[in-house]
Amino acid sequence: MHYFRYVEGFNDLKDDFGKLEEKMNLMKKVDVLFIDDLFKPARGNPRATEWQIEQMYAVINYRYFAHKPILISSELTLDELVNVDEALGTRLVQMATDKIVTIKGDPRQLNHRVKGLL
Repeated sequence: MHYFRYVEGFNDLKDDFGKLEEKMNLMKKVDVLFIDDLFKPARGNPRATEWQIEQMYAVINYRYFAHKPILISSELTLDELVNVDEALGTRLVQMATDKIVTIKGDPRQLNHRVKGLL
């Protein structure tokens, strides 16, 4: 299993551009990939540059056709993921059709880091 933190992971990819292909191949071919905080919103908007979308699409599309599992956490709804990139989002929806867990509620109450403080 490979754990990829979206924001920190892309910073790492940009900082070590020489190893981009190696790191992308790892994400494509590992038995199970977990992408944490996919397109994590900043100021209410999905954090997704064209380059990040292109890289995520390459990984997700590869895994989609290879029938390799992906675990994803995101603060975005399925509709919002599809709006970021339709091809990428619809592949995720199709891959996860009966395996989607949605947690609803006040984000401050759901955040374990501030539980009991607010």
